[in-house]
Amino acid sequence: MKQYLVLGLETSVAWPEEDTTVRYRGYNLLLRPGSDELAPSIVLAYEPPITFQDALLIARRFLSSLAWVEGHYIRETIITGGTFPVKVGKALQSNIVCLGFRADYLPAPSDPKALLALALYREALSINSVPYQFLGFFKIINVFRETGNQQKNWITAALPHIQNPDALKRLSILQTQHGDIAAYLYTSGRCAVAHAFGTPVVDPEDPEATERLRADLPVIKALAAYLIEHEFGVQTKSTVLQEHIYELNGFRDLLGPDLINRLKSRTAVHQNDLPSFPRINVRIRNKIQLPSFENMTTQFMDVTDGIIKLHCKSTSNLLEMSIVLNFADERLQCDLIQGVNLVDDGSVLPAQHRIDELVLLTDLLLNGQFEVWDAQQNVLLGRCDPYIPCNINLGETVFNIQNMIANLEEDIAERSSIAPGAD
Repeated sequence: MKQYLVLGLETSVAWPEEDTTVRYRGYNLLLRPGSDELAPSIVLAYEPPITFQDALLIARRFLSSLAWVEGHYIRETIITGGTFPVKVGKALQSNIVCLGFRADYLPAPSDPKALLALALYREALSINSVPYQFLGFFKIINVFRETGNQQKNWITAALPHIQNPDALKRLSILQTQHGDIAAYLYTSGRCAVAHAFGTPVVDPEDPEATERLRADLPVIKALAAYLIEHEFGVQTKSTVLQEHIYELNGFRDLLGPDLINRLKSRTAVHQNDLPSFPRINVRIRNKIQLPSFENMTTQFMDVTDGIIKLHCKSTSNLLEMSIVLNFADERLQCDLIQGVNLVDDGSVLPAQHRIDELVLLTDLLLNGQFEVWDAQQNVLLGRCDPYIPCNINLGETVFNIQNMIANLEEDIAERSSIAPGAD
């Protein structure tokens, strides 16, 4: 019989405002929104041989991955389950919600130490105690280096690479106060919190001690994040956004590592070297799939200097568009103004194509994200960042497009009234 794990949560991560399913490590996790009475929660359905403990570990790994990506706390308030996915109440506090929630990046490392580091990172984010939050971040260094001397040596080597503005501001103060910052963080931070015998000791009720550790938190947090990314290879969300790998991620899986390496190095690639591409759906993220841009065929136009140019056709063959896969710069490119062409045979269909084209363009101009999907497998092949229009009057542009759509709808009515074969 199917069983359900339910975790009630308290979180500062922007949570979906409607039921949203997220795929993680081969499992579907249902993210449910909170309300005035209900806590936000996640639900994981499972069946034997998976046990309740297995399901709980999967859910917690997901939460740690999400907390790492978003950089905010996610606390468990209740753990329950059974044969029905019950909803759970919450304390009297608010949570942040997000329209159109999407978990685009969820790292799932296989290294047990990396998994432990992510778990400790979420724990540290969620602790409501400055001293223990400091210790929680420091424990991540202990995952990588065993002894105190090894930990201090690693900190000394890592400090020049820290770029977080708050951490750098605090480091500039510490440099004037302490000759050895690593020793200070270890002795007056880690040891002073972890031990209660000897000196120094952090009294959690001493305002001076807690304020000092609060000021040091950005430094130890930045060190922990640097370690997770550069020692365990779990990229931060900001690194992922900077590298834009996600823009062509699905196409990368389609082509394979050998072809990708050749394209990125701008080595000559012949069209015959490329696999056949599937039919595609073109859409704007979180918007409905427009029929004119559904199940389009793809043909290669050119492969030059690390760039693949695709020629795409609608099922009617009346609408054509070009899409550029720029692997050299990790960019998915498409010009919805100049890169879409229509053949008008006088029927209703091209006018409807034109309306769909204008709707697609409007959604893009309103900070939309252009997406390409495998039409058969329903797999995302590539997506762009939110579009930011420049040097246009956005309000007037959208108003003019809406007028064009209204005129086209009248044109469709006229074309529909003309009988086939009429003069």
